[in-house]
Amino acid sequence: MTSIVLDGFGGIAPKISPKKLSDQIATVAENVRLDQSRLDGWRGIKNVSGLNNETTTVFKYQGKWIESVHRRSYARTPIPNDDRERIFFTDSDYPKFRTFDQEFRLGIPKPEPTHAVVKNKWEPGTEVEGYEAGELPEERPEPNAAPLDFDDRAYRFSLVDAFGNEGSLSLATAALPDVYYLDVVEVTLPAVPAGDYNFSEGAKWRVYRNNTGTQGNVFQFLRDVEINAKTFDDVTPAKELQEVAPNEDWIEPPNDDKTLYPDGALAEMLECPGGFLFGWSGNQFCFSEPYLPHAWPAAYRKAHSDRPVAACVVNGGIFVATDEQPVLIAGNHPAAMAIMPIDSDHACLSRESMVDMGGYALYASTDGLVRAEGASTQIVTSMFFTREQWQSFKPSKLIAYKHEGKYFAENPETGLGFCFDPAGDTATFTNTSGLRVKSYYYDIETDKTFVVYGEGDESNLGEFNEGEKLPYRWRSKEFVLPQLVFFAVGRLEARGVNKFRLWADDSLVFEADIHGNVPFRLPLLPESKRWQFEVESSNSIEMIGIYGSMGEVK
Repeated sequence: MTSIVLDGFGGIAPKISPKKLSDQIATVAENVRLDQSRLDGWRGIKNVSGLNNETTTVFKYQGKWIESVHRRSYARTPIPNDDRERIFFTDSDYPKFRTFDQEFRLGIPKPEPTHAVVKNKWEPGTEVEGYEAGELPEERPEPNAAPLDFDDRAYRFSLVDAFGNEGSLSLATAALPDVYYLDVVEVTLPAVPAGDYNFSEGAKWRVYRNNTGTQGNVFQFLRDVEINAKTFDDVTPAKELQEVAPNEDWIEPPNDDKTLYPDGALAEMLECPGGFLFGWSGNQFCFSEPYLPHAWPAAYRKAHSDRPVAACVVNGGIFVATDEQPVLIAGNHPAAMAIMPIDSDHACLSRESMVDMGGYALYASTDGLVRAEGASTQIVTSMFFTREQWQSFKPSKLIAYKHEGKYFAENPETGLGFCFDPAGDTATFTNTSGLRVKSYYYDIETDKTFVVYGEGDESNLGEFNEGEKLPYRWRSKEFVLPQLVFFAVGRLEARGVNKFRLWADDSLVFEADIHGNVPFRLPLLPESKRWQFEVESSNSIEMIGIYGSMGEVK
């Protein structure tokens, strides 16, 4: 007599003929979990709370959920021991940062240049604050007679926000020629830029003045001035000027200024090793100053021929999938980043399909699911699907997320998706349905996956795989035996009641609800060489067997 017994189960591989599959591979595997050497159902989504309609993004911050109707990209603070607990994110209009319950525009604007005038031209006999009478000269010399006592005076300004972050320098004021060191110069300060910047109490102007020395003509720190001041008087000797201005190019990240950024504001916010943030506008890669997330120097920006779609920090650098050829960006400092094109034609079809899997990324391309690590890419679904079969998932619509090391993706319009498990000796691929996930948040502290889900505009927050057990369906390969046989007995090593179906020569010959762990009689069935069976259940199933007689059942 003959028996077919399975105590190990795999996913689907539609690329291969059902007759030529290995014994454990399925022809149908829907909502089934396979990582525990048995058949089991994934759990559904446990509802945590309702969300505002059309919510697409959530982020957990200080134990509370931030929700947005816009697609946001978040990065945690790169600043060590940041007692302000800042987070940084892109939004529909311009990049922002949040600290506790306040949100501000990210970056500090470059001030407009102003002017300065000699307010009081020193003459002999005039008292000067900070000088004793005997320290003052008896007469005012001509500039060519005492050139070291005169200078061509100019000023530059930067804004310092309430947290002490300093922005880029303004252009210099028009130079005042032949200013004597005892002259009083009145300096007009720029207007405070409008916008939701962090210019509350503590914000100020930082003023630099030119000076000529061993480094040539440089701008050195002069003083700080309260942000609402309009003017101030300068009588500071050149010898009292301090450090050279460090912030020539500490400009804002790409924002809603269409003149400067016709391709739009920063489209990604990625925290990178080395303490800097990364993103792009159009086809221009952008980097922040290390540990200064408000400063995005133009000198660090690099243009690329292809438009970025999605990015992930991987082993070896920043992997950027584009609408054409992917690239790897590598380097230890934003000033020295190298863009290395990868010999691959795997364009990214969906920004939301890219998932950080820990050292490598997975994303959807035209040809299949791509694994990206370092400077290499590989289609990991080529063993399961042809290119045409892969297209049935509509890869340009996929929204993906990870859970317990597995890659889940779904088309929210249809509710159909898949689970790819890259772990173990053999990767597995199964179908999923009915979840309607719109976005996800992986909570690294609890190792839990939270999702925004719902149909249409309805949005809810839920915990993935923590709800009720989902019913699953698993159908075997088509077993082709060398001779005609019939089967008389079946057995499921399982709990509870489970649906069992049996096919012979493509015809359904038996269907019943079967109690687990109890052998069951099959009706008198015709002999056949081709057999196939299926289970549908919410219970764990360790083994499926069909036998020629009761004596063969173990």
